[in-house]
Amino acid sequence: MAESVAEMFYTAHDMMGSRDTDEFQRGRAILRQARLASLQMDLRMSSRRSYH
Repeated sequence: MAESVAEMFYTAHDMMGSRDTDEFQRGRAILRQARLASLQMDLRMSSRRSYH
């Protein structure tokens, strides 16, 4: 899952460098999804640590 989140960040970064407004907005949406996925991963990792 970490690889897919990293790929989302790279994709969003590339798209946000575009001068095309639609592509820029899609990049921002992907960035939001990547941030959410990253936070969810962090939450899972911290909950696993608290159980052990």
